[in-house]
Amino acid sequence: MKIMLLNILIGLVILTAIQTILFLQKFNGPYFVKYAAVYAGSYYVLLCIVCCPFIDQAGVRALQTVGLWKIDSANEKVQNRIKTESFYINLFIIVNTIVTIYSAILHIIPDEDDSDIFYHFAIFEDYLPSTWANLFSWGYRMTYVPTSVIMVQPCYMVIYVTSHFRFQMYMFLHYLDNINSGHEKLDNEKLFYDKDYQNEIRKRLKFCIKRHRQFYEAMNRTLDVLSKFIVLFAINGAVLGISILSFYFSFKGSFKDKYLRVGSLIIAATLTSGHAILAGQRITDVTSEMFEALKRCKWYHWNKGNSKIYFIFLLNAQQPLELKFSECFSINYQLGV
Repeated sequence: MKIMLLNILIGLVILTAIQTILFLQKFNGPYFVKYAAVYAGSYYVLLCIVCCPFIDQAGVRALQTVGLWKIDSANEKVQNRIKTESFYINLFIIVNTIVTIYSAILHIIPDEDDSDIFYHFAIFEDYLPSTWANLFSWGYRMTYVPTSVIMVQPCYMVIYVTSHFRFQMYMFLHYLDNINSGHEKLDNEKLFYDKDYQNEIRKRLKFCIKRHRQFYEAMNRTLDVLSKFIVLFAINGAVLGISILSFYFSFKGSFKDKYLRVGSLIIAATLTSGHAILAGQRITDVTSEMFEALKRCKWYHWNKGNSKIYFIFLLNAQQPLELKFSECFSINYQLGV
């Protein structure tokens, strides 16, 4: 696998460098627009190949830092909720990967306009004998399947890490909702003076505060590491989007025979980015649930020391956790809009 990725990386770097030189040699508007979309897409693939190992390491390190509880650490209701969401996430990954590979296979099938869309084929045709051009063209087409899987990997990692965080938060919510549990039979008027009760509440509060801090510290540390990569992906994504729109409105060929190609590509891109955005938003939602659970605590039965700890905890928890990489860029519904 590593050897294949290395070969794809080297080949793509060489072809991208050649196309960069060609852009500089005969730069004109129509020529640039014609190949800009695939040119920007090549940089996206390069970013994925180079950055994905670091993104994966950061994600795994975050999960190790927070410490993963077993799925049965809460009650059966929470366990079923996690199992249900896990099933749908796995189903999405399978379906989306199939659509992605299907789109790659459709792009492998030669089309008469390929040399006007993919600069790689134009380079092969212009600078190589026909036999070698055909050989290199098919060799390049064979990279579409692994490349398509590589391109969705960053979003898959976001989904994987945020899902694990969310499941841990679901279990943590169970403990927040049950801070006062186990003392229902006691007289509420006497709870304030019950030392055993107050000591137990203090113990539970400290446990919850520690766990809550682990979530925020692990996620914020990970965001600090990933922010550099995200900026690169964001810039490249913006350029890629503009390039695709420019190509769409300037393309002189026909899209009539390319509906499956374009449609499958749009579906795969929409599903992948959409689920990543949803995963980021749901982290914000579940941390808001944590704050609401804290607000429901019957703190008025607690002594002054416990109440003080509680209000500090409440103050720190009121800001929901966001996958925020800058003041203007967060992975949530606003990004989708």
